[in-house]
Amino acid sequence: MRKLKLSLIANERSRKKTFMKRKKGITKKLHELTTLCGVQSCGVIYSPYQSVPEVWPSKEGAQEVAMKFMEMPMATRTRKMMDQDTYLREQITKIKEQVDKLAV
Repeated sequence: MRKLKLSLIANERSRKKTFMKRKKGITKKLHELTTLCGVQSCGVIYSPYQSVPEVWPSKEGAQEVAMKFMEMPMATRTRKMMDQDTYLREQITKIKEQVDKLAV
């Protein structure tokens, strides 16, 4: 598998085509996650190509998922959340542990 260089696609037509393909792929993955794992999921995609955001599976479905999430106690909602700084610190700690194991 080759690495994909992530940067803005200069050609507007190509960028729009890539956006449409990836949007389709994301919605397919959401559908698979919901079906295969029996979980509720939703997605909201804002696009420069459409004036209204696209909501999957539907506006009502997304509202239901968001409401269930907001009704959860704060401790439950935030238990596994982390910001970028926390994530990077966690990854650095894991890598240091791996290096220490190799050094022994």
